[in-house]
Amino acid sequence: MNAATSTVRFDPRKPPSLEQIEQALSRAPGDPALLRHRASARLDRGNFAGATEDVRRAMAKAGANADSALLAVAARLALRTGRAREAEQLATRGLGRAPGNDDLYGLLGAAQEKQGNTDRAIVSYDAAVNLNPFRRTYRIALAKALETKGNRDRAERVYRQALFTDPTFGDAALNLANLLQSNEQFDEALQLYRRSLELLGYKPYVLSNFGALLRKMGRYDQARTAYRRSMCLAPEDGGVYYNYGNLYRAEELLAPAIKSYRRAIACRPSNAELHWNLSLALLCDGQLKAGFDEYEWRWQYEHFPSKRRAFPQPLWDGGPFDGRTLLLHTEQGIGDVLQFLRFIPLIVERKGETGRIVLECHDNLLSLLEGLPGIDQIIPRFAPPPPADIHLPLLSATRVLRIDTLELLPNSVPYLAVPPGADFPIPEADPRRLKVGFVFGGNPQFPNDRTRSTKLESWMPLFDHDGVQFFSLQKGEREPEVANAPDSVVRLNERLSSFRDTALAMGQLDLVITTCTSVAHLAGALGKPVWVVLSRNADWRWLVGREDSPWYPTARLFRQTTLGDWDGVFERVGVALRETVASRRTVTAGESR
Repeated sequence: MNAATSTVRFDPRKPPSLEQIEQALSRAPGDPALLRHRASARLDRGNFAGATEDVRRAMAKAGANADSALLAVAARLALRTGRAREAEQLATRGLGRAPGNDDLYGLLGAAQEKQGNTDRAIVSYDAAVNLNPFRRTYRIALAKALETKGNRDRAERVYRQALFTDPTFGDAALNLANLLQSNEQFDEALQLYRRSLELLGYKPYVLSNFGALLRKMGRYDQARTAYRRSMCLAPEDGGVYYNYGNLYRAEELLAPAIKSYRRAIACRPSNAELHWNLSLALLCDGQLKAGFDEYEWRWQYEHFPSKRRAFPQPLWDGGPFDGRTLLLHTEQGIGDVLQFLRFIPLIVERKGETGRIVLECHDNLLSLLEGLPGIDQIIPRFAPPPPADIHLPLLSATRVLRIDTLELLPNSVPYLAVPPGADFPIPEADPRRLKVGFVFGGNPQFPNDRTRSTKLESWMPLFDHDGVQFFSLQKGEREPEVANAPDSVVRLNERLSSFRDTALAMGQLDLVITTCTSVAHLAGALGKPVWVVLSRNADWRWLVGREDSPWYPTARLFRQTTLGDWDGVFERVGVALRETVASRRTVTAGESR
């Protein structure tokens, strides 16, 4: 008897119970269809050994006549037991027998995705959904694969189609809410999380994601309630402690945040995301040694913006490297590079008379860093490097140099200087007025840009200050917004083509006011007075509760006291500007006597 000729029939409207299958097998012990049914039931119960034996017997009995249903169960078993390549082969074989089988296309997509072939998986999932638009599992799989490939717009459409097809589909509501949260479409995400809770119930993972959204919206008490409910349902789940850590960090309560992250790590010791967030809390608290030790986990964190470079040379350990060449390579953003260039003199001290340093950096920094003392060669980022003996990612410098406390930070400024011979005239500059450069926003693609960047309209009251001349240093995607500034604002941004130009412009200004962007780090590195306007729960390098910065002695920090309240920040900036202008006039009057 083979799979095609089995005489045993079950109710087609529902899968048979294991007891029914066992009774049928007692009458037909070698029936491949019954063995396939039992393998499926055992697989659902997690009995992989039993399912494997049933599939082996069924396949042996059916031979070349194995039908698509048996091949589908065999493929599903192979997937569940980590044999993705075999699952792909079985699903493909099954489709040869049943070309219109949506389940086999879905299994084929899952097998391809497990092997990293996401593009092919999307094609397979598409086929499964087109064959059976009401098969909810594969709509979710398709949307998630699209998210993996960065096609978030189409993923959103697939989730919305799934909800339109079945308004009770809780997983579609939840995944769409997660996607909208990551897109910072908070209001609609909030409604979808509430809908998810109604459809799926108060599950820990739903409450956790809901709480994360409430935290990002600054609704800390509501977030705490969601996390508390989640903890009651899953008290041993490290994710709950992680969520509490994020909440405490958002509230700038670093001691309980650090404690929560450590408890989460105790539950999940190899989770890189937990270690990464612990590092940020420690660094924000000024605990440099512990913070930068944990910071090394960044290379294992899948969402970290820079990927580990596969250099064949060993990492530099911080010791002398006479006679050897160190490849010092940059990572992350421009601001990170500018901040950590301060450590180059300490690195230069260790190269001795015969060591060499090759600095690899972003293209738009090359002209600024020409002639950097102690650097033997500068190359563009990702260019083929010259021969080297050792290498170091720039942001690992504090760890190997043993900069363990804030007091040990080299903060003598300027530690950058514009190369000689460069020129950037500003004929509009009025020597009678305080000349202030400004940047109102950073890269919109930055994960936390919604809170760190401002709107130009928040700056409008400053532009009316008597005795102050404003110069726009704004570059990037927000540059067109400068057109909305008053005519009195000098549009320097239109003439800036590199960071060297920006540095030259800063040299002719009295003050720079900026959000948390690379311009803040450039001004600080040049020793230029810089006022940084910061959101609540600002980036780790600005620490907590301080108006000064141990990294930049010429910086003055203006912080939000409430998340999203830029009006209060700019009121204080306005007062400080008036005081600066008044002080400048007093000094000028004294000198003219």
